[in-house]
Amino acid sequence: MMHKKKYCGKNRYKSFIICLFILLLLSFAGADTLCRYKNIFYEYNNINKDPDKTPLVVCVPGFSQHNFSLEFLIIKDYFTRKNFSYLIMNPPLHGKKTVSICKKIFTFGNKEAQYLKHLIYNLKVWENHNEIHLLGFSLGARAVLKFSAQSKSKCKKSFKIDSVIAIATPFSIVNLNGRLSGDILHPFESIISMFQAVKRSSLLRLLTMLIGGGISDAILCGYDSPAMEMSRIKSPVLLIHGADDWLVKSYHSLKLFDYADEDQPVAVAILNTRAHAEDIISLHNSRIRQAFFKVIDKWFVYIKSGCQETRKKTFNDKFEKELKCDCILHKSLFDSGRITRMSSPIFNNLNTNIWVSPVYQNPSLFTINSTFSLKGGEFSRYFFTLGSTGTKSSLLDKIMLGLSFEKQMSNRGVSDFELYTTIYRPLGAFTPFLFVRRLTYIQGIGNSFNRGILSADISLFRFNFRLNYGKFFPLETVGGRNVWQIELHMPLINDVVGSYYLGLSYSRFLSPVPDFIFESNLKAYLFLGPGFKIAGARLRGHVQVEQDGWHIKGAKRLYSAGLSVNFAE
Repeated sequence: MMHKKKYCGKNRYKSFIICLFILLLLSFAGADTLCRYKNIFYEYNNINKDPDKTPLVVCVPGFSQHNFSLEFLIIKDYFTRKNFSYLIMNPPLHGKKTVSICKKIFTFGNKEAQYLKHLIYNLKVWENHNEIHLLGFSLGARAVLKFSAQSKSKCKKSFKIDSVIAIATPFSIVNLNGRLSGDILHPFESIISMFQAVKRSSLLRLLTMLIGGGISDAILCGYDSPAMEMSRIKSPVLLIHGADDWLVKSYHSLKLFDYADEDQPVAVAILNTRAHAEDIISLHNSRIRQAFFKVIDKWFVYIKSGCQETRKKTFNDKFEKELKCDCILHKSLFDSGRITRMSSPIFNNLNTNIWVSPVYQNPSLFTINSTFSLKGGEFSRYFFTLGSTGTKSSLLDKIMLGLSFEKQMSNRGVSDFELYTTIYRPLGAFTPFLFVRRLTYIQGIGNSFNRGILSADISLFRFNFRLNYGKFFPLETVGGRNVWQIELHMPLINDVVGSYYLGLSYSRFLSPVPDFIFESNLKAYLFLGPGFKIAGARLRGHVQVEQDGWHIKGAKRLYSAGLSVNFAE
């Protein structure tokens, strides 16, 4: 019996030791578990291995990403090895644990900046660290830029943000220009990213995030934010982007750079990849992933080196020089100077032939555009467009005016004059992914060509289409009545610098019209040369073929070619 009691005592002693050991493990692991503050989920891990306080990196994931996704497991491992503490905030509806849509909704970076502010100020995490850096991906980058632009806080205590790292940031949600296509060698790589997003967050949750933001928040997303707030950021900012990002073109980061003041310490690093945001880490090759983390390494060293340079251009040039000194980075970087604003126009419509870009709607101050028939016609048409470019005016940036006329081979003079005016981004967004990109009104001058057309270019998710309403030429073909026409735009392939751009479009009248105005119109077009620049003017050419309907045999076809010259893009 005594032996049995002695055995039980030892057993209880061992159990006590095991329980104590488990409690200790939980206490250490507790910092790594997902926490919740007022329906905001976050993960906070304070390394604090040294007597001195450790630097902290505050992270906000991009769309559908969260602290337990593969990309952030790699990021957390990286910061742990570098002796950085981290705080990761999951936006609403993101991650394994999330809040119900009734309590908080996802607002595409609009309210997420306020959620981040509540976390940092109420948890007072800055008291445990000697440095604080902000890092965000895509819409998460939009949130950290908006947060860092808030110069004053309602809280009594404040802290210094040592730097901001924004990866693949959209300068404006309404100007997102993603596509399902890629370049010639990788035409459908973006589809992999879409499947990964569905895998991370169920299709139902993704749809909830897309349509759950509310109309009021979506309309706010339609304006140039955080571009208009860049000048209010006092901390050094690093903008990282994939050169041929399939969802947010790399020009978005260049535009954010342009909107910063000349005396702001801002730098840009463009990686030679087509991946978007976190996909740079998980979906691309190890060389690009290594380059991504090397850029961040160089950034932390650069801002700690005591560089007092605050002039934007000089600050960026010096950092770019630091990157190019590394042989690995030199092979993985893309020259930002080669990225054009006009690499992928949204629409090409023979009714107007107005050159537009999905990332910057007024591409040049003055444009001369011409179109010539190659077969089956004798017409040539010329367009003179006056727009605004390089301006930060919220009003002038949305207006374009133009004049066009047609010249027929049988007519020595010119005829068929038209005036057109365009307003870009007139209404912001109706829902987070339904944008009215522009409204155009076309008015003919004279008795022979006095059509009047109101045209609305709309983007739904990543599908671009145009609605035309009015009187079409010639008037007798439609009896003088107003008719509707719809045009769908299907981009196929283009390269990062815009040397080529191939696409299809299909248009159809929604009421009967005579055959010689193509009731249904299938068009294929190829743009060449946005990278060509002569004496400050950028030259582009295009060829296209259009036919009546989808049938191949017996279809009526028109062939045309044209040239565009843009001044002062």
